[in-house]
Amino acid sequence: GGVAALPSARHTPAATMAEQGKQDIVRKLIHIFLDVPHDIFVNFTRSIERATGASPFIIWVTVISFVFVVSFLYKKAQELTMASTKEIPLKDVAGHKDNVKVFLEFGISDRFKDTSIGRVEIELFSNKLPLTCENFRAFCTGEKGEGSIKGKNMHYKGVKCHRIIPGFMLQGGDHIQGDGSGGESIYGRCFADEWPDGGHVKHQKGGLLSMANSGPGTNGSQFFLTFAKAKWLDGRHVVFGQVTKGMEHLRWIEMRCGTYTGQPLQNVIIRDCGEIKGKST
Repeated sequence: GGVAALPSARHTPAATMAEQGKQDIVRKLIHIFLDVPHDIFVNFTRSIERATGASPFIIWVTVISFVFVVSFLYKKAQELTMASTKEIPLKDVAGHKDNVKVFLEFGISDRFKDTSIGRVEIELFSNKLPLTCENFRAFCTGEKGEGSIKGKNMHYKGVKCHRIIPGFMLQGGDHIQGDGSGGESIYGRCFADEWPDGGHVKHQKGGLLSMANSGPGTNGSQFFLTFAKAKWLDGRHVVFGQVTKGMEHLRWIEMRCGTYTGQPLQNVIIRDCGEIKGKST
């Protein structure tokens, strides 16, 4: 007289069909990732063998050699697109008596809070890169006043950091739009890349200051500070300074405000900025 037990879910027709569906998917994946490449490999080899009379070994040595040559040529083509291919050691540009120092005080500003993160001091490599460094220094002091584009003050004070990527960099300096689409230089809309003695300083560590651009000769007001090495930017973006004090504040911004899409989690701005009087030593 007891009530018959209900069948468990694993024995229902729907569950059985679902299980079969999973098995079909696994079989299809095996076919795609194992059988198809194998068939392509065999058919390709046989076709070349019939056409040339060469052995499979010779065929694949030739194919691998071809791939290697193409990769080598691609790398060389990439090097040709670099504006500068000669490296200048960091020690050759840093610490010069004529190098200028500036500071950027970062903060968070939104409708809920307006707080300081901390002050970052930067040595500009003014002796070797005078044009790039003077542009940045003038934007730190704001001494040039209104620019020619939309009459915006050429000043970093109050400008947001619109792109922050952990393990990569913090980008800011768009004093016109604030989103990376604007900017200008003290020399006009933009100025040429400055390669001292035809060379460049590598993006070899965190804490380096470099110019953001949209291609050769398009430097304006936008810049970025590296969080780590970024060798793919070498010879394409001009490194012209380094952090000498306050790197911990950049690390705080990196960890608390950065995202892998670049969209900051908090509204990071440059609360204050200026030149530090006295030369670097």
